[in-house]
Parts: sequence; C-alpha cells; structure tokens
Amino acid sequence: MYSRYRTPLALGLIAASLGAAPLALAQQGSSKPSASVEEAFSNLDTPQPASHEELEREKLNQSQAEFAARQLEDNAASRRELADYEQALRDHEATVARIRAEDAAAQAAFEAERVRREQDHEAAMARWRADVAACNAGEVSRCTTQQ
Repeated sequence: MYSRYRTPLALGLIAASLGAAPLALAQQGSSKPSASVEEAFSNLDTPQPASHEELEREKLNQSQAEFAARQLEDNAASRRELADYEQALRDHEATVARIRAEDAAAQAAFEAERVRREQDHEAAMARWRADVAACNAGEVSRCTTQQ
C-alpha cells in the first residue's frame, strides 16, 4: 500500500515544484501519471525563459566574476611590482656595498701611501741630520755644497 502511493505522490511534488498544478494522483489511486505530469517532465529538457530576478542575478554574478578576475590580475601585477622593487633594492644595496668597499680600499691605500711617504721623509730627515752632524764634526765629505 505504501509503494502504491509513493510514486504518484513524488510525481505530484515534482510537478508542483515545477509550477504545474498539484496533482491528486494519490487520491485517485492511480499509479499512472497524468498528461500534465508528462508535460511538466517534458519541459525539463527545454530551457525555461529566465525571470527578471534570474537575469539580474546572472548579471551581478558576471560583474562579480569580472571584478574578481581584475582583482586577481591586479594582485599578480602588485606581486610582480613588489618583486621588481625588492630586486632593485637588492641591486642598490649591492651597489652601495661595492662603493663602500671601493672607498674603504681607496682610503686604506691612501693611508698606506701617507705612512710610506712619512717614513721616507723621516728617513731622509734622519740622513740629513746625520750628515749635518758629521759635517759640523769636521767630516767634509758629508757636507753639502751651497750654491
């Protein structure tokens, strides 16, 4: 008895959800669907014209999808720009480090040259003082001729 009413009742619910008039198949006691149910099922294969709300929803969905696609493109572009900026920053820092290293090397070379010249000067002055002292002591060979 349960199975006898289950099929017509299910068909009636489906037809009602499709907009067809409710069927009284369960009350008729017939397990054979009526013509209006067959028409309701035949309409499932053909697309129904969209309502204004459905069209509006589809338009909004399309708009949101386009916005999301643009946002994803913008995000990807921002990531590329950030990567480019970070690479430029690394390049700049490497250049600054190279310039500082070159400057430190130049400063060290300058200082080494200054020390060398100072030592050369001190050595020359020591020789000169020794020559003057020897000259004053009577060693004529170490005296310089004055012109």
